[in-house]
Amino acid sequence: MQKSPSTSAAQVHQLKAQQMFDSMQRVFECRDKPITESYLDDFYKHDHSSVASQFAPNSRFLWLQHPHGTHFGRIGVMESDDTYMHGVLQAYQSAFAPERMELHLIETDQMGSARMRKLSFAEGFTACSRSDYTVKGERLYASVAHKSGGDSIGAITIKQYAEGPGIYGADLSITTRGGLPREHLIALTQIGYRMVARATGSLFSKVGSLTIDGVPVKDAIPSLDIAKPVPGSFKSAVSNSVPTNDTPQRARPKLR
Repeated sequence: MQKSPSTSAAQVHQLKAQQMFDSMQRVFECRDKPITESYLDDFYKHDHSSVASQFAPNSRFLWLQHPHGTHFGRIGVMESDDTYMHGVLQAYQSAFAPERMELHLIETDQMGSARMRKLSFAEGFTACSRSDYTVKGERLYASVAHKSGGDSIGAITIKQYAEGPGIYGADLSITTRGGLPREHLIALTQIGYRMVARATGSLFSKVGSLTIDGVPVKDAIPSLDIAKPVPGSFKSAVSNSVPTNDTPQRARPKLR
């Protein structure tokens, strides 16, 4: 049975995820003219939720800001045409002038510390093209391996069913070799969801149940409890720090 991460590992993940989101919020807010002008909940609600659920060490993410929202997602799990962020880049590459958008690559190391840097759209497409996993199998079953080791880390089985004429759903069962780190468990679930979409022919098919070694996914990979963001908190911290003779440089906002 796949065990949940140890308390100490979970605490480290939560701390590192909080630091990563705080860095994103600082970039989002601390500029004279914000890039995102509407649909701010894309960041404060949806990106926050995505970081809490997708954060893991040894992972890569793309984060796009544009005038009418933001998009965040992990890359490197599947081939580029199966990657959510690849579709986002295709949709927005010509939607606005380049100076009205900002794309960042966020990479976490083995401890979970995040590093962020700007990318062009061309560099974003290249980043999406590199997959860290290989998937072998048929429509309803696949074996997944990480390219660094080559050995299988888990298998995914889909049980498809019909809820009505043309309405399909599926149950997902993932079995692992045991003791997998958070990044592999999340990758297996993302691959599983994509397999369901392919098997049913729809991105909106219902997933009835998803288990990892018999454990419900919400228990096997708990979402991290990072603090609910306060809109404008980093911008306020910067604007309220007035330089004096004692503080010649503008104070940096503190991490929560």
